[in-house]
Amino acid sequence: MLSGCTSGAKAPVSHALFQWVEDCPMNTLNQAQRAEAVLFFDEEGSVIKEMLYHEFEALLDAFFALPQFAQQRVQLAYVTIDLQLCIRSCVFFYLDFTSTGAADPNWNIPLREMAERAGRGPDLGAGPIRLACRSQCPISWHQPSLWDPALVSGRNDLIELRECIKRNQLGLARTEAVVDQVKPEQLHMAEEHQWYVQEPSVSAVHVDLAALEQEHQAKMEHLVRQQRLRILALTRKHEEELVQLKRETEQLQTALTEQERMNATLMTRLEQEASQYRLTRNELTQQLRALEKNSEYKIEAFKIQFDAEQQARIESAVADYKEQLAIREVELAYREELDSQLEDEIEQLKVKCARLEAESGSKLLERMAGSGVIFVTYQPGAGHITLSRTDVLQFIESPLAYIAMRCRVTQPHYEQWLSHYKHPVCQRTLPGGKPCNTPLQRVESPRQFIRGESDCCLPHQTTIFLKNQAG
Repeated sequence: MLSGCTSGAKAPVSHALFQWVEDCPMNTLNQAQRAEAVLFFDEEGSVIKEMLYHEFEALLDAFFALPQFAQQRVQLAYVTIDLQLCIRSCVFFYLDFTSTGAADPNWNIPLREMAERAGRGPDLGAGPIRLACRSQCPISWHQPSLWDPALVSGRNDLIELRECIKRNQLGLARTEAVVDQVKPEQLHMAEEHQWYVQEPSVSAVHVDLAALEQEHQAKMEHLVRQQRLRILALTRKHEEELVQLKRETEQLQTALTEQERMNATLMTRLEQEASQYRLTRNELTQQLRALEKNSEYKIEAFKIQFDAEQQARIESAVADYKEQLAIREVELAYREELDSQLEDEIEQLKVKCARLEAESGSKLLERMAGSGVIFVTYQPGAGHITLSRTDVLQFIESPLAYIAMRCRVTQPHYEQWLSHYKHPVCQRTLPGGKPCNTPLQRVESPRQFIRGESDCCLPHQTTIFLKNQAG
């Protein structure tokens, strides 16, 4: 314990002592004055439930269940909190729930040990915290059970945690930081001839420089850790986008190969037809030249014979076509009658199929759910959604309505946000009637999307605001 300074003297403080306090495990400092809590996140990165650690232990011991999380894998965060409601350590982990909403009985992550052995993280108000997540896991075999917090613009899970703890909905006791005050009797006025600025000694300057250098090094390490976490999150996001881009490129390459094959086939056919056309033209040219060499009589005879042959061929072709037309009319009448019968049978089969589908669809889903099949879909704004048996039928009937319900917005609001998400540009028009199409920052969450603001550039937002004020 460090004693206060006596009157007229300064007590030297050892730099090594402060270094030991900084490097020692965080749980050894005021551990008894820290609270432990567990917070539940939803797919959008918002805290939806809070509980103290002893309540979480009761949940693990099956003293109660949470039916709202049945058959779900939920993202949770374990935090330790000091008396000033500042987060000192944090562990981001998954917890699976059974069909009744009970916690997975095989869950066995040592949260306190993970927090003690975690590496440094960002400063959330009381210095760098201890942070354990998938990309910074102190116990390697527990890495698959951890998740990385989002640190991107529009969603910062660490800031969400800090603000949630500051609201203090858990009712934790809070005290202000105590600052030691100097007693009046310990203050002394120096003589007037001593009122001058004393030049610092070389040793004092050296100590100050060393302290500044150490502080600067600590700040740099803190910034490097923050940037590494952010770079890791961005790298994973870019890797997913790269995989999607490669998949689309492969599909386009396949389509291009198929188109080239079709073009080659068409070119071969075109060359064959051109060759046949040249042969026919050569034959006709030769025949014409032979006719030109004969006399006019022979030419006229050939013309008459040719006309007769052509007329006979035409009459024969017309007769054949009439006969074929009569046959086709009979076949068409028969086919129409057959089509009518088939349409009646199709309608009957549709009714039977609809009845069988209504009777067997729910049973099939019930059998699949009983066999452990989990229905998961990924939708923009909602992320990966685990569907129950009843939710599957509702999702199939109206996907957009179901996703909007899960995002806690209306279906028209979700459709407007989805249009903005796919093409984030200004939707207003310029004075000439052309669309503005100014690129905008994409709103990642439907709940944060505001019609007339999120889909408009800053000049159009100002114009709308002025119109509303004038109105």
